[in-house]
Amino acid sequence: MYRELIAAAVLVIVGFTAGWVTQDWRLGKKLETMKVEQAVAVQRAETKAREIEQRSTAEAVKLRDIKDAKINDISTKLQSAVSQLRKRPSIGEMSSSPAPKSEAQSCTGAGLYREHAEFLVREAARADEITADLAQCQAAYESIRK
Repeated sequence: MYRELIAAAVLVIVGFTAGWVTQDWRLGKKLETMKVEQAVAVQRAETKAREIEQRSTAEAVKLRDIKDAKINDISTKLQSAVSQLRKRPSIGEMSSSPAPKSEAQSCTGAGLYREHAEFLVREAARADEITADLAQCQAAYESIRK
């Protein structure tokens, strides 16, 4: 009787151990499959992120080149305008304000002294540069949002 009990206990222990080993083997296999799937998913995500980064970088370089060209154009126009303003009278050269020639001309700035006109031209150029910077930022933001 004890022999049968011991044999039954051994069979139960062997069966339990075999089940445990089999279950562990299955879980190990499943875990390995999940690790491989995760590694593949991470690799795909990295590749996609790098492609997006490269496109964004190329777009940013293109936008910066466009902005730099605009700023160079603004600088060229500014230098031209400042050189033309040297023909105007200076504040120290005249004692009274230059009088406008006609009512229609009074708001054109044609009667401004050299220093006043140069200040306004430089401020306009600075505003144009800021506008170009803003346009670049907005375009870069929109290209990333896509």
